[in-house]
Amino acid sequence: MVIRIFFLLLLWDSVTAQNADWKELQGMIDAARSSPTGIVTVARNYTIDKPLIIHAWNGEKYGHVSITVQGFATMWDNGSRSVIKATFKDAPILSIQTGKGVIIKGLYFLGGGSDGRDSRYSPYAAICVDPFSGQLPPDGGYPGLKEWYRGPQTRGGSTGLRIEDCSFDKVTTGFISSPNGYTQNAEIITLQNIRSYDVKYVIVGCQAQEKMNRVINLGAWGPSNCVFAFNLYGAQQPGQWIVDGVNIAGSVDSIIRRSSVGWGAMLMKNVFAESIKSIGWWYAGSGDVLSESLINLKEPEVLGYFPEDALRGRYLKIQDVNIRYYGRTETPMLLQWVDTVIGGGFYVPPVVGNYGWDKLYGYSIDVPFEFETKPNLVKNHQGTLTIKPGKPIAPGDHIFFMQNGDWKYMGQGEVEKVEGRKVFLRYISPSIVNMSTYLIGVYRKK
Repeated sequence: MVIRIFFLLLLWDSVTAQNADWKELQGMIDAARSSPTGIVTVARNYTIDKPLIIHAWNGEKYGHVSITVQGFATMWDNGSRSVIKATFKDAPILSIQTGKGVIIKGLYFLGGGSDGRDSRYSPYAAICVDPFSGQLPPDGGYPGLKEWYRGPQTRGGSTGLRIEDCSFDKVTTGFISSPNGYTQNAEIITLQNIRSYDVKYVIVGCQAQEKMNRVINLGAWGPSNCVFAFNLYGAQQPGQWIVDGVNIAGSVDSIIRRSSVGWGAMLMKNVFAESIKSIGWWYAGSGDVLSESLINLKEPEVLGYFPEDALRGRYLKIQDVNIRYYGRTETPMLLQWVDTVIGGGFYVPPVVGNYGWDKLYGYSIDVPFEFETKPNLVKNHQGTLTIKPGKPIAPGDHIFFMQNGDWKYMGQGEVEKVEGRKVFLRYISPSIVNMSTYLIGVYRKK
């Protein structure tokens, strides 16, 4: 009985200590609004069981709030200082509602897992800017925070925020702005010296009034689905973002998912990416530029296949960028539907657009195979083809699959060996498995 009582006392102490952490930290945040300095110092580690909210609710509406929350962590901190650990997975760890000049720096945000709540208007986040509007969004908003969707509807949001020397760990989204689908602004925001690990989407924008938002020195270490994600949450609109300095490594799938057409441009430079599956999906058209970068894609031997597109999109300008499969200098790369590639640092010309009319990229496609409705695909992205008599094919040649009708490039493979008229392929792109008919050609440098 004594042992049982002692265990219950320990359990009760841990629960109350957790709640006390939230009360202490939220209390300091609330008090800072009227303090002489407006500064909250996170001098120790905290474990919280409720979300923290920076706000200035006056009983009728959200007013402007301007405070600084600062700790002692760095972007490469190991999680030992100024850690804010959340025991929940369905709300932001820290929210900023209608912040003006709010500064967050030196904090390590540790969530419960990147598999947390992933809803269009209310995803799990380390830092969320303007999560609330005057009414609940279509997905019902954040569970447990419904009392915060209150007051008259206003489109005014946050401006001039700075997030510095912070880490995001084990959350669905690292930083997200305006997910509620109604508020605007979320502009002139700077994120500098940021590190992420095990974050599904690291930096997320939601609406077109996000102007002059900058990301400077971001370390994105996997596992991660995508580093920069737009058109997914909230109003699903892209704003104007400027990125200068990104280091990507460790099981990150892609750099970006975005459609800029008709909205603000995305300008990205000084990116180093290591062993990613693809650059991503970037439909530009508003002056978007990717420049001065070194991007290494995961080799087909490691991935098991060639991606159907190292980059999918249109109208993107690629300037002074070296894009290659890791350590490869002679492997051509497929960039689907990229209309503008200027000054790119490719070792061999990339395969771009449609074979039928793209004649300017320094390669040609020979079609030496007998017509087959579908190659004999077997497991592990392998297959066989039949070559026409007298046509030269050798191991190491690269095969491209084109859509029957418009000759659009759909995927890639590599010749493993040749036995008579039989050609054995490996690393065939997954997209080919579900296609019924296509054209098949061999890449030749001019």
